Amino acid sequence: MTMVEESGVQGGDRKMGCVLGNFILKSTRQEKALHRIYF
Repeated sequence: MTMVEESGVQGGDRKMGCVLGNFILKSTRQEKALHRIYF
């Protein structure tokens, strides 16, 4: 959260979007890996 606050409002929203997008991609990759392991 500190990086977003330092960058300001205009660039902060874009960075938050990128962070959320990366988090979603990582979570989906982990789910696929779990499905490979257990199924």
